[in-house]
Amino acid sequence: MKKTLAYFLIFSLMFYSNALKIQSQFNDISTDESSLKLDYPINNLKLNYEEHDPIMIFDDSDLSAESSEGDGSEEFPYIIEGWRIGPGIEIGIEIRSTTKSFVIRNCWIEGSSEGIHVEYTETSTINITNNVIINNAFQGIYIRDSTASTTLVTDNICNFNGNGIILRDTLDVEVRNNTCNNNGANGIDLSNTLVDTVLNNTCNYNQESGIYAYESEWYPSYSENICIGNEEYGIFLAMTGSYGEILDNYCKDNSISGMYLEAAWHNLISENIFFNNTNYGLELNNAASFNDVHHNYFYFNNLGGTSQALDEGSSNTWYETGTSEGNYWKNWYNGVYPIDGTAGKYDLYPLDLDPPEITSVADIEYIHGEIGNIIQWNVSDLNPTIYFVYKDFVEIHSGSWSNDVPIIVLVDGLEIGTYYYQLFILDGLNRSSLDTVIVTVAAGISEFNSITIITLLIVPIIASIYFYKKNKKVNNL
Repeated sequence: MKKTLAYFLIFSLMFYSNALKIQSQFNDISTDESSLKLDYPINNLKLNYEEHDPIMIFDDSDLSAESSEGDGSEEFPYIIEGWRIGPGIEIGIEIRSTTKSFVIRNCWIEGSSEGIHVEYTETSTINITNNVIINNAFQGIYIRDSTASTTLVTDNICNFNGNGIILRDTLDVEVRNNTCNNNGANGIDLSNTLVDTVLNNTCNYNQESGIYAYESEWYPSYSENICIGNEEYGIFLAMTGSYGEILDNYCKDNSISGMYLEAAWHNLISENIFFNNTNYGLELNNAASFNDVHHNYFYFNNLGGTSQALDEGSSNTWYETGTSEGNYWKNWYNGVYPIDGTAGKYDLYPLDLDPPEITSVADIEYIHGEIGNIIQWNVSDLNPTIYFVYKDFVEIHSGSWSNDVPIIVLVDGLEIGTYYYQLFILDGLNRSSLDTVIVTVAAGISEFNSITIITLLIVPIIASIYFYKKNKKVNNL
């Protein structure tokens, strides 16, 4: 019994660890997607900022004069923080032609032509962090022609602007933890920029794409971004370079496709979720070549079509060669999975998103001694492997099972009482399902002892004689 329970626990843990891996992809996104549409933080937070006129900086001396601390070095950059600027027609904070490092943080800029504009800087670091930049006519944050060794744009809220964040001709860019929702064009727009990291940004309900990158080259990382409900693409990457990682992104409900790659080479595309995008979940277009695409999750994309992905590039691989494991496809049933497009590709090793299916069986009750009582479980899966049947948590049967061949257990011959029968089945990916049937055996008349039977028979007879004599005596009076 101990050995049986150990096997049961091991297989249960194997299943749940696999299931949780998929479920965690969703849990990490949000518990309530509707909250992603909100314009947050609450406007009352503006009371925490001090009002300030628009800031215009055109050289290092202007930068020093507007800073609250620092000396402009990489270790102690100039700091601009704590201001509430706008509404107005000017740029909220404009910095041009400086050579010193600086940080813009904890500012609220609303209703201006642009929020923050940085151009023609030659400095070690630019750091724009933790600002609220909303309702500006053009860009929320705009950085152009910067030769900074590091450009950080992190933890900003850029909602309801023309574009959320734009970077042009800028080196060593990290764009992390920003929220860019409901903008008139793109949430994040990167062009001719040396991208290092685009990580954990939320870019939803923008009028063009959530994240748009063009000619941003070499070793890029686009990971853990959320792109929902954009009017074009969730993530659009054209001429974005080579040997990058595109991992753990969530692209849902976008009006064209979830993710688009063009002229991108040798990238790893894995662990992304593509959900209910109008066209394809993932498109690999012209000159998208030698990319490895595996362990992505495709749900309900290109409804009405035969494939949820498109490949018009060359030499792309739709599975992991080391493990011979491909992608998860909600509409895969058997065999290889066809990829639309001129490349004529297939996912040779598609993966099943669903656990094995057990048709639930109603509980059973019968009278002790009756025969012909069975439990019949109908089971199905694309990759069936092994099953276990337990009676009161003790294994009584096990073996291999076949698709659509029922598993039958005879439950005749049980003593009076209640019994718990369970079927536990596994498929080739260690996904499992469990069903429990309660069998109740009730006592029949044969289970009463002889004294009880005699009593049940004699008492009515004696009672009948008594009432008969009593009625007869009454009638003779």
